[in-house]
Amino acid sequence: MQTHSRIVHYNHDLSADQVSWLEEQDPSRSWAHQDDDTSFLPSVFERFFVRWPVRKMMWPSIPTHHRLTEEDVKLEQDGENQLKAYITAFFELRRILSDSNVAIDGGNWTVDQSVWLADHIDTYISAVLAADLNSFWCSVFDFFFQVWPIRDVLWPTMPASRDLTGIQRRFLSVAEEQYKRRLKAFFRTHAYSQILSDDGLF
Repeated sequence: MQTHSRIVHYNHDLSADQVSWLEEQDPSRSWAHQDDDTSFLPSVFERFFVRWPVRKMMWPSIPTHHRLTEEDVKLEQDGENQLKAYITAFFELRRILSDSNVAIDGGNWTVDQSVWLADHIDTYISAVLAADLNSFWCSVFDFFFQVWPIRDVLWPTMPASRDLTGIQRRFLSVAEEQYKRRLKAFFRTHAYSQILSDDGLF
């Protein structure tokens, strides 16, 4: 029997279905991480490969009862190890993002960020009065993410020149959306407080 002796290159890391399935396993990962449960990842690997056998992904046209060559068996093992690495990275990134939520959602702004934000409260109020918030938010987000990249929050030791994987880009997008919500909350809260504190307004 002749097979296609080549390893699959997972250029997009994990498929959308696979990512969705892994996200469903995440609650147990949180529990496992806290209790240092080393059985979690092996259990996920086992169930993952039952749903998505590596052999089927690599050689979908070859019947399962056909025997692979020794070379192909090695390629299958390499593919499985590659997917295990992606899965491990997926949950590690989830943990990093979860840990970063303290800084993103509940932590303090840096001194420079606080000064910059405070300087733009009046601009926000003007944008509200002019019904031009879309332009304001675009300007704020563009400047904030350029000066204080969220990538540096998630991976402070990673060189800026290194390309992110598909999973890392996904988590970066989630983190940026969290920062956007926090920025909006800052301006809404502080603008309201400033209006209330102005003499003669209320």
